[in-house]
Amino acid sequence: MVAYGRQRLSWCLVLSLLFAGCDKVSSTPLKAPTAEQRAEFERDATISFPNSAKLVSWREEQGMDSATWLQFKMPAKDFQAFIDSSPLREATLAGDDAYQMHQFRDFMATPPTQYRAGQQALANGRVLNVLVDESDGTTVIVYLMLHDK
Repeated sequence: MVAYGRQRLSWCLVLSLLFAGCDKVSSTPLKAPTAEQRAEFERDATISFPNSAKLVSWREEQGMDSATWLQFKMPAKDFQAFIDSSPLREATLAGDDAYQMHQFRDFMATPPTQYRAGQQALANGRVLNVLVDESDGTTVIVYLMLHDK
């Protein structure tokens, strides 16, 4: 009976050591993206930012699944053309997506009063999340999150 207890304890110890790092992530603080980070995001998300887009913040997280967030502003009049030329043209954007709001919480001091959000699977096996803050009317703030499935 003592041997069984030691064996069980040994397995518990082994499993806890194996999974100890699973919830650990390495996250970078919010900062302005570099030209290299912009190019990498465009390539990996298969999107192109219009000239009118002003990239504001970027963050990367490495762990079991990697993720990259990007925030940018653009004139509201240019937004639909951006969507139409991106994989997000296939996404359904809804105004009550609490999951997406949570994904971008670190980027906003207060939640937008008017927004649409959604998600689109990409051909490269990744997923692109989007939240569009349309509260201003003349400028939209777009939040993108590119992550592994």
